[in-house]
Amino acid sequence: MPRATALLTHHIGRVLAREGRLPAAYERLNDALVGFRTLPDGADTYNEGRVYMSLGEAHLAGDLELALVCLDRAAGIMTREGAGLQLADVLEQRAECHDRSGRPARAAEELRAAAAHYEKHEDTVGAQRARARLAALES
Repeated sequence: MPRATALLTHHIGRVLAREGRLPAAYERLNDALVGFRTLPDGADTYNEGRVYMSLGEAHLAGDLELALVCLDRAAGIMTREGAGLQLADVLEQRAECHDRSGRPARAAEELRAAAAHYEKHEDTVGAQRARARLAALES
C-alpha cells in the first residue's frame, strides 16, 4: 500500500504541474520522494528518479537552475538503475533546460547523447525527435 500511495502521489503531482498549479505540484512531488525513500521493504530508487524527472520538468516553468539540479539527480539514478530510455528522456529535458538558459552548445550535447541512447534501445521515435530538436537548435 505505501508504494501505491507514493505512485499515486507522484501522478497527482505531475497532473498539478501540467495544470500550472506549481506550489501544490511541488508539495505532492516532494511527498512522493519521501514515500519512495521510506518504503517498508526499502527505497524504490527507480521511482525516486522518475519523481526527480517530474520535478525537473515542473521547475522548467520558472527556476531553470533548480530544474537542472533535479534532472542531474534523475540522470544519476537512471544511469545507476540501467534505465536507458528514461536516461534519454532526462537528457532531452536537460537539453531544454540548457537551451532556455542560453547554453545552446550544452543543449546540443545533451540532444546528441539522448539520440544515441534512444537508438541503442531501439526507440526510433525518440531518436528522430531528439535529432529534429538538434537540427532546429543548430539551424
